[in-house]
Amino acid sequence: MTGAERGMAGSAQATNAKPRLGATDRYQTLDALRGVAAVIVVLYHAAVSFHLGGYSPPLSYLSVDLFFCLSGFVIALSYDPKMAAGMSTRAFMQKRIIRLGPLAFLGWTLSVATIGITDTIGQLSWAELAQGIVLNLFLLPSLVGQLFPLNAPGWSLFFELWVANLAYAAAWRWLRGKLLVIIISAAFVGLVICGRPQRWLNLGYDHLSIMAGFARVIFSFFAGVAVQRFHARKPAPFEIPSFVICLILVTAMCIPVSGRLGLIYQVFCVSVVFPAIVYFGASAKERRPKIGKALGDASYAAYTIHWPILCFVAWLVGHRDLTSYGAVFQIGITALIVLLAISAHHAFDEPLRERIRGWLRH
Repeated sequence: MTGAERGMAGSAQATNAKPRLGATDRYQTLDALRGVAAVIVVLYHAAVSFHLGGYSPPLSYLSVDLFFCLSGFVIALSYDPKMAAGMSTRAFMQKRIIRLGPLAFLGWTLSVATIGITDTIGQLSWAELAQGIVLNLFLLPSLVGQLFPLNAPGWSLFFELWVANLAYAAAWRWLRGKLLVIIISAAFVGLVICGRPQRWLNLGYDHLSIMAGFARVIFSFFAGVAVQRFHARKPAPFEIPSFVICLILVTAMCIPVSGRLGLIYQVFCVSVVFPAIVYFGASAKERRPKIGKALGDASYAAYTIHWPILCFVAWLVGHRDLTSYGAVFQIGITALIVLLAISAHHAFDEPLRERIRGWLRH
């Protein structure tokens, strides 16, 4: 969602470790991972939520946990030195709102525009729907039903911005050493407890499972913070090709396991596989960096706008079940969303963020 973060500015850590990257460099493999995870989410929602295709990666919902881990890595990379230099919580949150806000607003706008054609809002009254629309505008959850009734993926942005990011900034001074380990461990226990009844981790998007959302974001985000700080001191001892890292991610998402074994496997992915691929991905060997950049550019926009687009497409085709067409239609729609996302990133997100920064400077 948000996890998602594009800027990969490198800087020295508070531990005075030598930085891996210069101020204008990016971890292209991490960009690619984020993009691949976003595509997996789109495929899942197209098939499962809107019946616009025949294939859904079985564990695609774990993409959210990867987003949180990647976000923690990037936030620690970019902001640990700034927080050590005295950046305030207010200044940090202002930057995060500017980073996440424009595309979140675009997704909100498109979602409001689909109110008349969506059937995904359940049994909400107009009053309940109205308060959800207003709260969701500020990336705050609705008070009833789904946390984000019009743009369902928005729930993870709430947890990233208003839970993980705010906690990082407010408690940065103490978030290290044993305390960081205790926080990650406690969140891990909470995650396992929340996942046991239904034996899966696809939780946190509604009020019935909201506590699981807190456990998911706190564990994976601060695991990402810990991975970055460890990577700054001890980079991966060898380079793995970027495409291998991405292939490992896709494979992990596509293994069909369920029940008790399924829960164990999902916990293993979130606690071991994802932090490992982020760690090795930060030192991966880049062969096609432009692909990673394009996927990174598309990732956050695809995440914020794909739900209303899929809603519109489902209405356009008359809510016909297209699973019999296999993955052809689904892949075509996903490719279209990726192209629209890249355009939104360059034509809307970047210019608007720069304009907002200009307003604030004056």
